[in-house]
Amino acid sequence: MLIGTIMTMFNIEMIEELKGGDNKGACDYANFEQWCINVDSIVAHIEDHGSFPWQCYEKLDVADQELVIKEVGMFVMELVTSL
Repeated sequence: MLIGTIMTMFNIEMIEELKGGDNKGACDYANFEQWCINVDSIVAHIEDHGSFPWQCYEKLDVADQELVIKEVGMFVMELVTSL
């Protein structure tokens, strides 16, 4: 149940299940082994944590924002694979 909730909340999909094998929209996903997470859902999760985390995220430059997204995505994937 918890895994399903996390997978739904972050739009986690297996890479093979992504539509269009031509990698269209690949920049919209953070990939981790055979899994991918929709970047927009990670950003929405940061925004949902309140104004302070969101303000901190917005102040970062693009490279640091991408790093934050990758780290949050890796944390979520560790949760999913560990459960």
